[in-house]
Amino acid sequence: MLAAEEPPRYRRRAPGSQVDGFEPVIRQVLADWPQIKAPRMTEILREHGYAGSVDVVKRRLRELRPRTQRPAQRSRSSDRRLSGTRL
Repeated sequence: MLAAEEPPRYRRRAPGSQVDGFEPVIRQVLADWPQIKAPRMTEILREHGYAGSVDVVKRRLRELRPRTQRPAQRSRSSDRRLSGTRL
């Protein structure tokens, strides 16, 4: 018998998402319209045969869009400390 460190295991492939087949369409629309919202994207995907939910599209858009960095903002409490006065 072969010497193995552990017994063989069955490993299931990760299940795909409903939007996997529509990713080329999503990428093309995002290239043309980067700020599109999930409900509108879902409408476009439905024209291509998508039957899933808006939430699945919203999660995929979050994954595909580049993260934008928000500029740093000062809080009002730090403004008070710096000026030495109370508002």
